[in-house]
Amino acid sequence: MTQSSASRALLDEPFWFWPKPKREHLATLGIRALQPCRKMPPKEITELKDAIRATHGRESLHVESIPVKEVFEDQTAWEGTVEVFDLVGHPEAKRAYAWRHRDGDENKTVVVLQIPPVDSPQSAVKVAIAKQSTRQISIDRNGAARPTSFGPNHCGSI
Repeated sequence: MTQSSASRALLDEPFWFWPKPKREHLATLGIRALQPCRKMPPKEITELKDAIRATHGRESLHVESIPVKEVFEDQTAWEGTVEVFDLVGHPEAKRAYAWRHRDGDENKTVVVLQIPPVDSPQSAVKVAIAKQSTRQISIDRNGAARPTSFGPNHCGSI
């Protein structure tokens, strides 16, 4: 078998026989390798789906996990994994973005709907950070102080 016939034979093979490129090879091609994303356990996915149902009254289907790092003035404002969900039957949004984070001594769950200006996990984190920084305290009918939500049908925190 000659060199050219061997090359042609390789090209005729299905793509799944080709070796995976290494990170250093991707860099030489100008392609940045994606960082591995932590896979969320099914129990935590179910908890986020429950939060979506509680805040927006809709069922959801998990689509993917996206790592997000939000930097502001050269400081990391938030870093974590945002879970992407398709919403079932919501009148305004087709998707919801949800994640958990520590706030002092407690875990908080944040749910943001894909309603403009939110169009990605990154923009969902930006909106949540902005809303959290402008959040006000409200008094409920029992006289207890509690944070207000991020806004109806858009962004919520549990």
